[in-house]
Formats: sequence, C-alpha cells, structure tokens
Amino acid sequence: MTIRAKANAENWFSLSAAQVSRWFLYQLDPECRGNHNNVFAVSLLDAIDPEDIELAINRLANRHPMLRVKFRQLAGEEPEQCVAESVEVPLTVIPAEEFEEHALKVRVSADATHPIELNRAPLFRVNLYARGDRNSVLLIVFDHIVCDGWSYWLLVEELGRILSSLGSDDSDDSDDSDDSDDSEFRKSDRAPSFESFVAWQRRWLNESAEAGRQFSYWQSIFGSNVPILELTTDRQRPTLPSGVQRFVTLNLSATLTNQLNELARRRSGTLFIVLVAAYQIFLHRYSGQDEIVVGTPMPG
Repeated sequence: MTIRAKANAENWFSLSAAQVSRWFLYQLDPECRGNHNNVFAVSLLDAIDPEDIELAINRLANRHPMLRVKFRQLAGEEPEQCVAESVEVPLTVIPAEEFEEHALKVRVSADATHPIELNRAPLFRVNLYARGDRNSVLLIVFDHIVCDGWSYWLLVEELGRILSSLGSDDSDDSDDSDDSDDSEFRKSDRAPSFESFVAWQRRWLNESAEAGRQFSYWQSIFGSNVPILELTTDRQRPTLPSGVQRFVTLNLSATLTNQLNELARRRSGTLFIVLVAAYQIFLHRYSGQDEIVVGTPMPG
C-alpha cells in the first residue's frame, strides 16, 4: 500500500461545546441562520478611504484564526472546522447616494441577517454603503459560530485601532514585516491555540467530576417538563420559531433609574437582575404562571 502525503494538508479539528450547540440550531432550522449573526453598523460622519477599510479588515482577519475558519460535516461524522493560513476579505462597496434614510435602513437590516456560508472562509463580511464624502454606513457581520458577543466588541474596537493607525503607518502592507504594528499581537502565537482549547474542553466535559455534577444539576432543572409561556395572543403560536423579532424601547427616568440601582445595591445584585425580575413579574401577571423561563445573553 502506498500512502501519499498531501502537501499543505488542512488540519480539521472538533468544534467547541458552544459551536456544537450553534451548529445544532443551524441544522434544526437552516432558515434561521442569519438571525444569529453578530452585527455592527455605524454611520461614518467623515470620509474614510475604502482601500484603508479593506486593508484594516484583512489585517484583522490575519491576526485572529477564528476569522479564517471554515466548517464541514462528512457523512456520518461530527462537524469539523479548519483554520486557513490566510484569507482575502473583500470590502463590498454599495452605491447608496440615492437611498432615502428608511430605504437605507431596510437594505442594511436585510443584509445584516443574510446567512453566511459556513463551508468557506471568512465567516464575516463587510459592506460600505457609499453616500458621497460623508454619512456613509459601514456594516460588519460575523457569523455567531465564530464570534460571540464578548469577542465581537473586542474585534470592533481593534478594527478601529487599526484604522486609526493606518494614517501614520509607514510600513508596507505585509504583515510579515518586523515594522508592522502587528508585532504586539504576535505574542499570542505562543498562547494555546483554539484547537488545544477545544481538546482540553472535551476532556473536561467527558472526564471531569465537576462537569458531571454541573450537567446533572442543569438536567434536573431543564431535563423534562420545561414550562412553556402561555400568553393570550391574537395569532397562533407557530410550530417552529420564525426568527422574526421586534424591539420595544422604553426610556426610564433618571429618578426611577436611581431607585432601581439602589434596590439592586440593597439586594447585593445588579440593575440587570432587577430588570429581569421585573420582566418575569410582568409575564406572570399576564400569564398567571409561577414558573417562567427567561433566556438572557451571556459572554462565552
């Protein structure tokens, strides 16, 4: 038998626990994938050279392996991921001079929830809605499977620093240059890779007594008979979630906000916990149920 080694063979490895749960949701309801995107949109009050934006997003992708990852699932196998050595991230420039404000918001919202293909890197995209020299809109969309809410803000802040540095960056565009401002980030090359983290996490979940204890606890809470919120509505509840969502904004007065903060302090809690409790009381009032499950975002 002759074995031929493949040059530059791709290194495929397992998904983390959080990625597995996200992958499961995607397979359960493929149409909902775009609703999980992490989205950042900002109005650019000053003109920024599109070439600078494209250079900055490619530097960002070069620094962070998870922005160069792609996924696959072979028949009968678990899903896997692979980090590309490099990717080219195009900046899509969309002429928007003729867009009215409402039409622009509709277009940006639609583009923000458009699914990203998981089988090719990168799993993020950047659009520039050009409206002349001022008031253009920059949209950055990350698939949630490679970027959680905590990482999302760190990446956006880092992109801003890269853009700010470009005006005074005298080095060439190559990130291999010793003079490149990427040097401080190369220290992370000595840190454990994401692949090694996934391997450690799997060992902990499968072998750790503490992991077993935590799993048993949450299984006792949500293992069966999870209460369903029964609200009287004017429409029948769909069999599967539609993914359609709306936001209701309520501004609290400074006096009420101070009172809520004081209540949180007396109870050794946070304003967030107080507001979640108030929301659950509100749902109890309209449903009459004593057990109500409310999900909230969390980093990690």
